[in-house]
Amino acid sequence: MDNNLYSKFFQGCLVIIVAILISSCATDLQNKVSGNLKVLSKDHTVAILPVEISDPGQKEMAKMFRQGLYANLKQSNFRLLERYIVDDLLKQNNLTEPSNFLNINPMKFGEILGVDAIVFSRINKVERSYFIVHSSIELGVSIEMVDTRNGEILWRAEQTEQDIAGMGKIPTGITAAVFAPIELVTNKFNLSRMTSNMLDKLTALIKKPSEVDKDNQFEKPVIAKKATKDLKKIKELQKLKAEWQETVAQDEGIEFRDLSDQSTLVEETTDTNSSEKVTSKRADSTVYSIQVGAYKNKTYAEKMENALKKKGYDTFITRDAKKIYRVQVDRFDTKEDAAKLARHIEAKEKLKSLVIRLSGV
Repeated sequence: MDNNLYSKFFQGCLVIIVAILISSCATDLQNKVSGNLKVLSKDHTVAILPVEISDPGQKEMAKMFRQGLYANLKQSNFRLLERYIVDDLLKQNNLTEPSNFLNINPMKFGEILGVDAIVFSRINKVERSYFIVHSSIELGVSIEMVDTRNGEILWRAEQTEQDIAGMGKIPTGITAAVFAPIELVTNKFNLSRMTSNMLDKLTALIKKPSEVDKDNQFEKPVIAKKATKDLKKIKELQKLKAEWQETVAQDEGIEFRDLSDQSTLVEETTDTNSSEKVTSKRADSTVYSIQVGAYKNKTYAEKMENALKKKGYDTFITRDAKKIYRVQVDRFDTKEDAAKLARHIEAKEKLKSLVIRLSGV
């Protein structure tokens, strides 16, 4: 009878010991890349920014994560800017708070660091739980790589990993009081091991972008939120520049032609007290003027007109048959006088100008 009791007791103890010594790891990984990631090569440079933390106690973890990320991305197709150079350049530009990085247009980082892409990362969670017979560590991180030339997100990943260990790995409960120094060292070791394992999984797609399947690719290009507004502005400016160049090209071909065959040129006042268009016709005579801008949008033309008027220039707006608003300065009887002021405007105001001839105005 006693032997049976001892046998059952021994079996029960064995089950408990095995349960204590068992460790497990659970992971949740989301990883997506852009098809344009394959374009990055050794001719391109990427900067890994300092890691954002969600708690002041995560500073050491953030440092460890950034070092590991740098080591892993070293195995990729692109070059990495040394971390100390990144940190020094950011400091020179008063960009020392990682929590603000996502609020800044990635293109600005490109200008400051001289890189083709940047990597944002954040420690979302570092939690340690201790129980009587086991302990667990949960680590959550997120990463985003953005092209600094156009704001496209090249890589976005998020991972949460949990490591559950028995007392044989991390002393807990009553034993923690005795093994506290050992627990501290073991804790750091486990965090380091978890970080290394996470980064291996997170960066797998980056190291071999040509092997990425469709399930891990964005369906269409995704633009970083802070880059979207500025991209719209850039497109508007590019459109205006194209329109200006088109207008200049047209005028260069007809620089001194007679414009009397077009619709009557209209001089529009910008007096806020009146929205009337004032049309003034002179006696038939040839006059010259200086064109400094051409816009489809009247508002832009008026902004330039007002800016030049404040500087003392006799500026006015005309509109042609194509409904292009042309910002012009002064009227002259001779082409030479117009050219003289045009050179002055280009030198002082840094504006490209064009001498045009108006007839029948």
